[in-house]
Amino acid sequence: MSLGEENGHKVVNFPTVKKSNNDIPEIRQVVLTDTATVLRIRAYYIPKYWIQIMKNIQLVADNGTVCPVLRSEGIPLGEKFYMPESGEADYTLYFAPLPAGTRSFDMVEPEGSNPDRVEGIALTLE
Repeated sequence: MSLGEENGHKVVNFPTVKKSNNDIPEIRQVVLTDTATVLRIRAYYIPKYWIQIMKNIQLVADNGTVCPVLRSEGIPLGEKFYMPESGEADYTLYFAPLPAGTRSFDMVEPEGSNPDRVEGIALTLE
């Protein structure tokens, strides 16, 4: 994990994660802006099999604030995406901005009997 700045915005590279029930996504970068929280992600999965990002995926800040997804690039929301032959795919998710002072957050797909959760995504080195 490393912290930096890009065009005046806080950037967290390879943030630490406390726990996850899904080993497909690797969060490679989080960019915090006034208008969005941007997650750059690499998915790892079986070549030619599909994955899906639910339309209601959201971030939940450490203070309980829910930040809905705004849009995606690289993988359409709510549709099957077939992995390339390499078994790796990069995509970007844009969420409503996290509140100022957020130290960690969860990425949650709240749908289904066993929803995907990536918990304790760190925004600080502490």
